[in-house]
Amino acid sequence: MKPIEIPHSEITNVSKILCHDRKHKSKSTITFINKENKWYFKTEVDEELFSNKDGKKCDFKLEQYCGKKNCVSDIVTESNECPSNGAQYYVELKGENINDAIPQLENTIKKLYNGIEEGKAFIIFSNKSPNTSTANMKIIKSFKLKNKISLIIHKTPYEYNL
Repeated sequence: MKPIEIPHSEITNVSKILCHDRKHKSKSTITFINKENKWYFKTEVDEELFSNKDGKKCDFKLEQYCGKKNCVSDIVTESNECPSNGAQYYVELKGENINDAIPQLENTIKKLYNGIEEGKAFIIFSNKSPNTSTANMKIIKSFKLKNKISLIIHKTPYEYNL
């Protein structure tokens, strides 16, 4: 597991974790519903977590903290010294072209996913999808076979229960 890059991460246990693209003013949003107020690292991957020369990257990674600490500074220390993190969620926010999101998600997953814990990827789009539901089903199936992670494609706004 790679250490958490604190300058680009937020550690939170709020009941609604919102991911939206403030920089490009995209209308796409996903809200992760955190009913049990578990701790999560919300990382803006697109904000220089790894360099552009390493390829395209998705917008966000959300990763559950599974350690025993309960305050932010202790969580940061423990996570960097001995990571014990759980489920990982990758998010790409799009206007409409879903196909552009696939390499962004795949490249990020290749770099950051440990392959041990549960993983899911999301493409959230704001405009009418150019793909039919049949085409989307093929994308979802192919993505799962290639990356070992489930893909959810949904129109904004979208809520997902953690």
